[in-house]
Amino acid sequence: MYKQLCDEIGDLVARHLGGEDVEADLAAWSRRLGETRWCAIPEDEEDTMSCESAQRLRAVAAALGWTAPSSDGFWHHEALGPVHDDDLMPFLLDQLRGSDRVKTLPDAAAPHQSPSLVAMQGIWLEIIRRWWHNGITGEKVVADLLAHREWWASVIVDRRGEDDGLIRLRDLPDDHWNADTLYILVSDGKYRRNLMHLAAGWNPSNVVAIDDPRSMDNTRGKPVVAVWWD
Repeated sequence: MYKQLCDEIGDLVARHLGGEDVEADLAAWSRRLGETRWCAIPEDEEDTMSCESAQRLRAVAAALGWTAPSSDGFWHHEALGPVHDDDLMPFLLDQLRGSDRVKTLPDAAAPHQSPSLVAMQGIWLEIIRRWWHNGITGEKVVADLLAHREWWASVIVDRRGEDDGLIRLRDLPDDHWNADTLYILVSDGKYRRNLMHLAAGWNPSNVVAIDDPRSMDNTRGKPVVAVWWD
């Protein structure tokens, strides 16, 4: 299935960039992609995948403005940012659907319009900016988050686990928000891995994705990235 998907997306890209309407075929390909669980390729299928198919996928990505990954496993695009190798195919699909954007590549490097911030989130960002905990400064966290605004829907910093809030209340007179965990609501599941990679640069003790069904019932189906400092 991996080889077939690579070959089919290659044909779709070539036909699309040639001006052909591929919307119907693209919809069918998208359904098969969703059924395949792209990020979980069986080892036997991965081992037998032809070099030609892998090269075809790289050629497709390059045609759409992506730079092949280095040792970190992330593809890079001037307008769309880094995307992990496991998540590349859905991004190619998104690009194809945004036909105007695809037709202008590689001139699509103009900065994205970042989603606006509601007032309450702005307050939380200011709290995070002023926050410090065991060597991490909130200023870097906020700067990184705002540089990738399309990846997340909301963010707060709090204490991990059950807590009555008295520790935070105790330390407020010292101008300190005593928290140890950053919770980031992912705007779209395809950005989850990107945010985890970004958070790893903040020297945390642990970064985890909260994406179990019970938790996502409370987040309208969106995963959360939790970043914890000891």
